[in-house]
Amino acid sequence: MRYRTEACFFHAEPAALLEFWRKEFEDHDMTCEESAPGQICGGAEDFQVTVTAQPDNCRIGVACTDENWLPDFREHIDEHLSEFDPGIVPLIWSGRFDAGMLPPSLTLARVAGCTPLGASWLRMTLEVDPKSLGRFAGDNWHFRLLRPLDNARTPVWPSLNARGTIDWPDGVNKLTDRVFTIRELDADRGQLTFDIFRHNGGPTCIWAENNPSGQTVCLMGP
Repeated sequence: MRYRTEACFFHAEPAALLEFWRKEFEDHDMTCEESAPGQICGGAEDFQVTVTAQPDNCRIGVACTDENWLPDFREHIDEHLSEFDPGIVPLIWSGRFDAGMLPPSLTLARVAGCTPLGASWLRMTLEVDPKSLGRFAGDNWHFRLLRPLDNARTPVWPSLNARGTIDWPDGVNKLTDRVFTIRELDADRGQLTFDIFRHNGGPTCIWAENNPSGQTVCLMGP
């Protein structure tokens, strides 16, 4: 089954829009083909992005095998469109959105412990709801670790908005956002471990070395 979402908009340079997306698909090692005049498709086994650019109508559609991926696809497409033309108004996507809810790709976790691993690394263990760990137990072993810049503040996590994309906390509620690789996953115990490279002045290193056990963090991905 494929889950779908689409957004329509106007742009004065449809040919340039198509060429931009053609390059994006190629740069990300996706398959890319012209499915019809003024239309290209790019993607992989689990998803496809279709861009249609006509003088009077531009559309971007996503079809993927996991409904939980759709908010992330919408967000990434919005980001790429802003690179192409910063003046493009944020897209209004089709679908039903639970505005204010946590994105489905986001999982809350609790720091269970952090110990030195030789001279250059720290190993952190997170406690995660076992029902949320399944999607990490495959080939996609990378995740994003989110936590408040100010550890003394109550975390404000990303949330879905009425357009179907993700609103990110800013200002005093801004989050750190780092990518890590899972080293071990125990679904039965609800635990995930990963390693942090120790280097002077690194905000994640400083945080990890100051005994953050019991703190709540967020995982996004894989």
